[in-house]
Amino acid sequence: MSIPYDYDKKQNLVRWALRGVFTMDMLREYLEGVLEDDTIQPGFVEIAVFDGLEEVDSSYDDLRGLTIYWKRYIAKGCAGTILLAPTNLEFGLARMIQQILGGFEQADLPPFIVCRSEEDVTLAIDKIRGQHVY
Repeated sequence: MSIPYDYDKKQNLVRWALRGVFTMDMLREYLEGVLEDDTIQPGFVEIAVFDGLEEVDSSYDDLRGLTIYWKRYIAKGCAGTILLAPTNLEFGLARMIQQILGGFEQADLPPFIVCRSEEDVTLAIDKIRGQHVY
């Protein structure tokens, strides 16, 4: 089962929510969907909301497979990714993903930011928009 997402063309934001049990198959299907969606324009910001995550059914090695998708996101024109992770379980998963993808302090890579609140998400969007000119 893929994770549904919403695309706000005016703000160029892709927003999705992860609830329940996290599996790599679900995430792969979501990522493929975004990468194949021709309506999503370069410069988009992705916001992933971890909302009610109950279990992580993936290993560190499974998550390392995300690097392939991140490279494709960069090629598609992703300006940055924001993970909203308010609980400790959600925050732990988000930080693990951030560590695996690595290199986010480098100027030539889009930022990958982990937030604990909606207010922090707003600040992160402003930060990303301020770093990229399209």
